[in-house]
Amino acid sequence: MEDTRQEILIELYLKLKNFRFESSFKTYLYRLARNRAIDTIRKKARERKKISAFGKTMPDKYIDPEEEIIKNEERRSILDAVFVLEESDRVLLLMKDAEGFSIRSISESMGIPEGTVKSRLHRARARVVTMLRYRGGAL
Repeated sequence: MEDTRQEILIELYLKLKNFRFESSFKTYLYRLARNRAIDTIRKKARERKKISAFGKTMPDKYIDPEEEIIKNEERRSILDAVFVLEESDRVLLLMKDAEGFSIRSISESMGIPEGTVKSRLHRARARVVTMLRYRGGAL
């Protein structure tokens, strides 16, 4: 999280000369921070995928193939439902549940109140659950 904040500040410093004063500075900073947060989430997901692939080559214990297939289908169903959400809700959900960002840090990076983060997370999770129930997916 601290690395992301530093990257945002560095990028702000480097790109400030490109700010055209056509919108508010707050909007400019929000967009910059949001994009950097999305980049960080994607980067960590790629890293996790590499680590996960490495871990699969050396299993620690016996894994029932049927259980593994069921778990993979459940993950796929959940991810499919998450990616149907609007981008802003998807980013909030991934920042909180996949990356472990705190409500406060999400609030600061997205430029929205903590209460708004909580309510949007609640609604996003409820939409995912509804989609999974409707499709007969995992819960």
